Amino acid sequence: MKNNLGKSILAVTDRIGRIDVFISAFALFSIAAVSVWGVITRYILSRPAAWIEELSLGLFVWLTFFGISILARRGELVSIEFLLNYMPKKLSFMIKKILTTVLLTGSLLTIIIYGVQLSLFSADRYTAILRIPFLYIYAGIPIGSAFTLYHVLRCAVSGPRFLENIDEEVIM
Repeated sequence: MKNNLGKSILAVTDRIGRIDVFISAFALFSIAAVSVWGVITRYILSRPAAWIEELSLGLFVWLTFFGISILARRGELVSIEFLLNYMPKKLSFMIKKILTTVLLTGSLLTIIIYGVQLSLFSADRYTAILRIPFLYIYAGIPIGSAFTLYHVLRCAVSGPRFLENIDEEVIM
């Protein structure tokens, strides 16, 4: 019973953890579409759309921080393999698993705290053209960092996870 509950919880957290892929893909597709529209309006219609820069900025923030989350899931966030290969196995393990996890956790908690403060501070500021609250743009920093923190801690406990492996585990 306990084992099935653990597997169910892991399956749910894996599904939630894949939200970063959807957000990153959506942001990347949107940036490409907005950029194409910008080229069309500037060079074909001779009336450049001024809002493209604002929208792209917000999408880049979300793409960056959720893209980092994807790398954290795969265990590719911090890699000093070259140096670790020349160290004894126990020291290499301690640096890679323990020290890296502690440093990343501290850094991500700092980013989350200051990201929340920045988002709240910017709640009453708006972009010049689209009038989007900067809260929505900067919210990607703490939210994406929280996803990254989840994946860093999960990777430290159970190793890196690739989406294709997660799909196989959930099905079986």
